[in-house]
Amino acid sequence: MRIVSYNILDGGTGRLDPLTAVLERQRPDVVGLVEADDEPLVAELARRLRMDFVLAAGTRKGSALLTRFDLRESVNHAL
Repeated sequence: MRIVSYNILDGGTGRLDPLTAVLERQRPDVVGLVEADDEPLVAELARRLRMDFVLAAGTRKGSALLTRFDLRESVNHAL
C-alpha cells in the first residue's frame, strides 16, 4: 500500500493541474492533504485520481483524506 502526505499550500487554489500530475506519478492508494480547505478543488482532484474523499475542517486550515478504497463512514473530531 502506498500512502502519500502532501501539503497543498493555501487550499491548492490555481494549482489543480500540477497537484494532479504530482499525485498521479506517485500512484498512491491513500493521500492525506494538508491545508485542504477548498472543497470543490479536493472533489475534482479526487475525481481525477479516481478516489473517494472526505474533508475535515480545521480551525484555520482543513485536511482531506483521499483513497482508492470506498469510504463507508467518517467521523471528524475537533481538537
